[in-house]
Amino acid sequence: MVNIVLTNQCNVKCSYCFAKEYRDNYLQNFNIENFIKAINFIKTGRHNSLGLVGGEPAIHKNFGNFIEIIDKDKDIKNCNIYTNGIETDKYISILKNSKFGLLINCNSPNDIGSLFCKLENNIKLLTKKRKKEFILGMNLYSPVMDYSYIFDLLKITKQHKLRFSISVSNTNKQNCNDVFNLLGQFNDILLQFYNDCIKNEVIPYSDCVGIPHCLLNDNLKKSRLKIIQLQKKYKIYDNIFGNPCSLEFDILPDLTAVRSICYPYYEKVFISDFKNVNSLINYFYNNIDIYHKLLFISDKCKTCKYRLLGECNICPVFTVNQFYKLKNYVLNKK
Repeated sequence: MVNIVLTNQCNVKCSYCFAKEYRDNYLQNFNIENFIKAINFIKTGRHNSLGLVGGEPAIHKNFGNFIEIIDKDKDIKNCNIYTNGIETDKYISILKNSKFGLLINCNSPNDIGSLFCKLENNIKLLTKKRKKEFILGMNLYSPVMDYSYIFDLLKITKQHKLRFSISVSNTNKQNCNDVFNLLGQFNDILLQFYNDCIKNEVIPYSDCVGIPHCLLNDNLKKSRLKIIQLQKKYKIYDNIFGNPCSLEFDILPDLTAVRSICYPYYEKVFISDFKNVNSLINYFYNNIDIYHKLLFISDKCKTCKYRLLGECNICPVFTVNQFYKLKNYVLNKK
């Protein structure tokens, strides 16, 4: 998946934002001309699918124009929009189309106040108007937080799956010296969360950061087995364990690309310097991902079978300092 970062502006200020470094940068917005160039570059890839991200993509003044361009482009097969759902009602006439996938990150009323009512109403509207199912998501960002609101929102959609992430990898914590201790603090709330999901017949899945396999206690393992039984019941087989960071990249408004806006900007290149999407993916793999595959958080990771099999789901942002040291060492040896 290639993501177009429409803007770094957002209408909420989440403390856990994984794109905090980008969000707090100087104002960046895509214009129409560069958007079309980005689309044309994406169409050099194999799948002709893309994501629209931010900031909050729907607050861009040209968001309506952007999704109309995508809707009319017969070569673009799918477009996933990653949004907080607060402005989606303005574009319901086109967002109801099946070409557009929606992942709505739902924040607590404790975090967004009166905007939560707007979010709730927009979820009701999308449930009524959309022909295609959309996805609700949430973030566990504190070992002590109230997430009960998400089950009320899921009841509106009558869905049985929920995308969630453990959000600990923003710029304030990316260089944490004790990642395992940090993630281990979420064991209790994760167990409570899993059990509440089971009670509400909801399958939680993670497409990003999860609790590493080595930190799972017996109670968490038992709860996961029950969730797997729910997966069989509803025939929903998304990965509840979390995944290693997938090989994708983000295109910024100046037509440069970064491996991900949640990474620090240690690699930033112009898409015009690459023949196609695949050549850019190869570039990022050879200059970023391959180094991270050689890194580990602690000595006990050295022989961990999950790391050796490429199944460790610790966010690569945690190894950024090691990345710099390793790459500089390799380059200096050449």
